[in-house]
Amino acid sequence: MSKPIDQILAKHLEYFGYEIHVQPDGWTYAVHLVRNNIHLRAFELGVRLHCLIWIGDEVSSREAWLEFVNRANESSAVARFTFGRDAEGTWFVRIRALLPGAYDRRLFGLLLDAWHEDLAVLRAAPREEETRDEAEEEKHEERAVAH
Repeated sequence: MSKPIDQILAKHLEYFGYEIHVQPDGWTYAVHLVRNNIHLRAFELGVRLHCLIWIGDEVSSREAWLEFVNRANESSAVARFTFGRDAEGTWFVRIRALLPGAYDRRLFGLLLDAWHEDLAVLRAAPREEETRDEAEEEKHEERAVAH
């Protein structure tokens, strides 16, 4: 009997240094010390990756963020970037990707490398002056499961 895809993906991500947390809603939350954390889930079409970057309650330039997201989408190989605001008014950048097909270790590794490369563009994101304390950051992490 073969392992469920969630367990296979978890092992693969652990190899890349992620700590795995299986969520009750079927998503897996992968936490990394230096990379962006990822939510992922296997579907019939493939594996969906989801990352949410919280910006804050205010942005200094909405136009700068939209231009950044447009540039990110133009240069990305597998990720789609969107800029938005949640129901509480907090701005975010959402990054998603669908890694199509059945799990293949080599292909998943290559696609995960492309995902990491795409997310490297976040280093060029507009900078906001606002900083949040750790308690607020944890609150946002808990809300991040708005896949």
